[in-house]
Amino acid sequence: MSDLRQRLQERIDSQNVSTGSESLNKTVKLEVSVNKGKNEKLESNATLYSQDTDNNRFLISVKDEMGERIDLDSSYTVDILTEFSRSMTSVTSIGLIVGGDILYHFDTSLISKNEEVFIYLYLRKEGKSADVAKIMIDVKLSALDSTSGRVAESYDGRYEQLLADFEAEVGMTISEVQQVSVNEPIRIANEETRELAEGERESAEEQRKSDHANRSAEMDGKVDRVIEPDDFITFQDFVGG
Repeated sequence: MSDLRQRLQERIDSQNVSTGSESLNKTVKLEVSVNKGKNEKLESNATLYSQDTDNNRFLISVKDEMGERIDLDSSYTVDILTEFSRSMTSVTSIGLIVGGDILYHFDTSLISKNEEVFIYLYLRKEGKSADVAKIMIDVKLSALDSTSGRVAESYDGRYEQLLADFEAEVGMTISEVQQVSVNEPIRIANEETRELAEGERESAEEQRKSDHANRSAEMDGKVDRVIEPDDFITFQDFVGG
């Protein structure tokens, strides 16, 4: 027996856990048999709800092939596999020996929807093991939990409708809108850069024209009159020859 199993079993034995129906407890009492060549399939007709917190338990007595009760003791160990049919999930746990029977607590926090659950029971002793039983139960969401689920589903549906209306109005899907949102700043930056470059070129051209005009005006102000050809004399005239 493993250390964990041993500690749990010792705790059960020391507390002398009652198998009766105490306040708030939901006890499901079952009988299974160790049959040759097959495990027993047992419809429990039990239903557990998500709000059945720490109050449910299965008390399972085991019979041999002759129908005689097997008084289980600490030499036996119990392994349990629980499978959820719709959720497609499973969990392994251990059963405890109490008063010669198997005590198993079902973890209702695992309930996520209304579905059928299969509990497989394996009994072991001194290196031998037996696939004893397949127990079928129903689990359901309590109204408190299922209401929360309906609110979430309603919200999700409203979101989908709003999304469809938006896409119809703008004429594009939300992914296209997101793509536009990503590319728009880049497009604007490119346009602004191009406009700035064109403005700088135009300004430079205007400045060049202005500088040329200013230089021409300065030259015009410095010339008193134009020298004509008749203003020149020959060398002979200059020396009086």
